[in-house]
Amino acid sequence: MNTGKNSSSEFVFENRPYHEDCSELVKEAIRNRVSFYDSQILLITELPVSSTFTIDFLMNEVVRKGKTIGDYGLIIDVRQAQKPNAETRRKINEKFGIICNDVMHVSFCTGKSRLLNTIVKFVMYHTSLKSYSFNSSLEDCVADIKKVMNG
Repeated sequence: MNTGKNSSSEFVFENRPYHEDCSELVKEAIRNRVSFYDSQILLITELPVSSTFTIDFLMNEVVRKGKTIGDYGLIIDVRQAQKPNAETRRKINEKFGIICNDVMHVSFCTGKSRLLNTIVKFVMYHTSLKSYSFNSSLEDCVADIKKVMNG
């Protein structure tokens, strides 16, 4: 299983948003940011700068992979991500509406950043997601997800 490293680790994303016109190499690297952490948990490693395109692309991959495992947990690692703009936040809200019935718990890996926690809380407030948490490490994210999934 995955140890938290994506196969796109060789690809270095620039500190800018990516859009529909990006290369196939970039699209593959974005796709690889969604991986199986284990048999019941998906991991998204967010890009440094999100765009509506990358959110759409990432969440479509979550939906695709999520269908292969049924109910699942989701870790979103935003430790290296910048605050999304208003248009991207609206896209996040829209996409979470699609997965909220399938994902049992979302755990955001924010490091120790109170600012990131606040930003994520603000964005999640506008979704119908029922169960989510904030953690500083991937291991703590996994523990929270397992706690919810195992009752």
